[in-house]
Amino acid sequence: MSLSFRYNLDMMDLLLLQAFLEKECSFSREIPLILGVSGGADSLSLMHILNDFGYSIVVGHLDHSIRPESTEEAETVRDMAQAMSLTTVIEKVKVLEEAEKLGLNLEDASRKARYRFLFKLAEQKNAQAVVVAHHADDQAETILMNLIRGAGLTGLKGMQSISQNSKWSDEIPLVRPLLSIWKAEIERYCLERKIVFLEDPSNKDSRFLRNRIRNEIIPLLETSNPKFKKSLMQTADIWEADDNLLTVLTDSAWEDCLITQDAHLLAFSREKFTKLPLSIRRRIIRKVGFTLLEKTEAITYMAIKTAIDFISNTRMNANIEWLDSQMIRVEKDSIYFQSGKADIPVKGPQIQQGWKFEPTQSNKISMDDGWIFEVRINQRNGIGNEIISSEEDQYSIKCDLSGYAALQLRTRKSGDRIQPLGMKTGRVKISDFMINEKLPKRARDQWPLLAHGEEILWVPGYRMSEKIRIKKETININLLSIKQS
Repeated sequence: MSLSFRYNLDMMDLLLLQAFLEKECSFSREIPLILGVSGGADSLSLMHILNDFGYSIVVGHLDHSIRPESTEEAETVRDMAQAMSLTTVIEKVKVLEEAEKLGLNLEDASRKARYRFLFKLAEQKNAQAVVVAHHADDQAETILMNLIRGAGLTGLKGMQSISQNSKWSDEIPLVRPLLSIWKAEIERYCLERKIVFLEDPSNKDSRFLRNRIRNEIIPLLETSNPKFKKSLMQTADIWEADDNLLTVLTDSAWEDCLITQDAHLLAFSREKFTKLPLSIRRRIIRKVGFTLLEKTEAITYMAIKTAIDFISNTRMNANIEWLDSQMIRVEKDSIYFQSGKADIPVKGPQIQQGWKFEPTQSNKISMDDGWIFEVRINQRNGIGNEIISSEEDQYSIKCDLSGYAALQLRTRKSGDRIQPLGMKTGRVKISDFMINEKLPKRARDQWPLLAHGEEILWVPGYRMSEKIRIKKETININLLSIKQS
């Protein structure tokens, strides 16, 4: 939390608040601030404070159309702001209809509508920030609400005094200057300044979880610990420090594991991902959801667990449908997260044409997309009884091509067969081989093959043929490689 803790103070420290606005927020007095004003004690006190400090304020009030008196309250806010010569923008929405349409509860629908309005107004006014008047009591309620609903450290640390890159805007920060100040202090300030504020009767409606926490749960907890809210804030401070560290570690692991990223596709190294601590893996999956999804409510504990279990336990090319029609696909050492109609890139060489070459001569062929096929010949020094390793890595092999004249580097054809290394008799169709080796279907038609007629001698990245293995009598060793320049 950017703003220093002051939960043991009895009165608002305006000097500390001014320092926060000037030093930590770096607010200019010439560029407007969008201030969300409901008409309650917290937002009206902040309106007076910011005005006294000389900031340019545009008051934003959203009429949720929930109660009959909401229109009158909106006009009251306008009158209060105009009395201070402040610009006021009022917008009316039917939150009940939005909640039903989006499948949200009334609290969440109201919050989304309010921030959508404030940030839209901020863009229209070229504002430097959106400012809201959440206070320390709101913070305690938020932490308990997140705990009841189920949350990790990110939720349990509560709201932040300064939120950059929020879900509402990548550029305009959301600022909560009163987050370290108790409601009692705010109401005392209003009393001293003779600020008349509105009381929202819905704050006593026990149908809302936040109201039950405020009016029932916290008072009950305070019977066991009168300083419960202060203790909770201190615990949240510890959680925030831990969460900040984990965020740094997660961002570093994300960059290390990431293979490719665009608006609808993320790809990671499976080997690197599965070696990460569980906490970091969970956070990466959560970040994937926030990156690709519009409705982030679906990113639950079970959704994250499902993704991690699938990635960890899948031993072959497979995919599952994940959140909101997303797809998770595992292919060899890659993990893909798809949304929409994103195309998964082919990991490996692809060719559009074929080439002929003589295996008795060193050669180098420039393929498509920067891939290079190279043939080198080494003479074996002495002929012993040992068997030389025939496969160096996925795209480089040592083999014996003696006895073969012209060879081709081409794509697959009907009738192609291979006798994979280790198979002493018989051959398999190249189509069956590709399926058995889990070569992705989208890559098969343009995958390069080393061929002699219909006989496939090497499938780069997978296996070579038993027919070209190095034998005791081999004199010249062919070194074949396909690499990307």
